[in-house]
Amino acid sequence: MIEGEPSPIPPHGIWVGYQPVLKRLFPSIDFTFTHPEEILIAANRDHVVIAGRDRWNPDRLNVRGRDVEIHGKQFEYGTVNAVYTFLQDYLDVRWLWPGELGEDIVP
Repeated sequence: MIEGEPSPIPPHGIWVGYQPVLKRLFPSIDFTFTHPEEILIAANRDHVVIAGRDRWNPDRLNVRGRDVEIHGKQFEYGTVNAVYTFLQDYLDVRWLWPGELGEDIVP
C-alpha cells in the first residue's frame, strides 16, 4: 500500500481513490465525478482503479455526535461505496460491517 503518487509509477497496480496520476494511466476515463457518491471501477491491461466521489468540509472533519466525537466526517463516501461494490460484484463478498458477523461470502 502506497499513499500519494509513487515514484516511479509501478508497472501494475490497484488504485483505491482518485489520484492525479490516474489521468495518465486511464486517459479515456472522465474522473470529474459529477453525481452524488458516484463510483467508478475500471481496468486496463496493467491497472485497476476503484474510486468515487468523496466530499467533505475541511473545517468540519471532527464533529461531536450524541455520544462520541467523529473524526474524518465526510458528506459523500463514493470511494468506499466503490470498494463495497467491487467486493460484491467481482468477489461475491458482501461486507456489511467489521467482524465476522458483518461478512457474507457466497460459496
